[in-house]
Amino acid sequence: MKNSEFDKEVIMHRLQSGDTKFYEQLYLVYYDKLGKYIFYLSQQKQLAEDIAQDTLIEFWQKRHTITITTNLNGYLYKSAYHRFIDQNRKKAKASSILEDLRREVVIKTENLPTEVKEERLKAMYKVIDALPEKRREIFVLSKLKNYKYKEIAEKLQISERTVESQIRKALITLREHLLTLITYAISFFIQ
Repeated sequence: MKNSEFDKEVIMHRLQSGDTKFYEQLYLVYYDKLGKYIFYLSQQKQLAEDIAQDTLIEFWQKRHTITITTNLNGYLYKSAYHRFIDQNRKKAKASSILEDLRREVVIKTENLPTEVKEERLKAMYKVIDALPEKRREIFVLSKLKNYKYKEIAEKLQISERTVESQIRKALITLREHLLTLITYAISFFIQ
């Protein structure tokens, strides 16, 4: 694919008309470039490949509504960069949820009798055991066995994004169940 083929008007016309051959050529040219760019930012091969692929797929899916104001190269790199930033925000949010959960548990259990603390710990393990099998496995590897997301992804042959997503969902489930339990326990002692 020659650079002259990347003229804005030509690109948009060919894409909007559904020229799949042109898109395939475009995909082949930009997949590696975007992957290398995101790998440079993240040092995570699977994440880089996922973002490159997602960026190019979304570009095709939204071809009728996209407006390129600069050039194709700039548009795709910027899209991939924003996707990378979004992934980092999601990862930070999952870490924040875990930290909030830890804080809540510590604050609300500091002055409780040992028996109550043990009951809560049992309840937490019961909630973990009730998680869907894959989610539980990922959560246990991460939070109880201290595996890094990358290690879990390699061990289970899944993407790091899947690991992040499953951890986030497990934390939300734990938080909901444990807050309900804590609220119930507090109301029991107040009565």
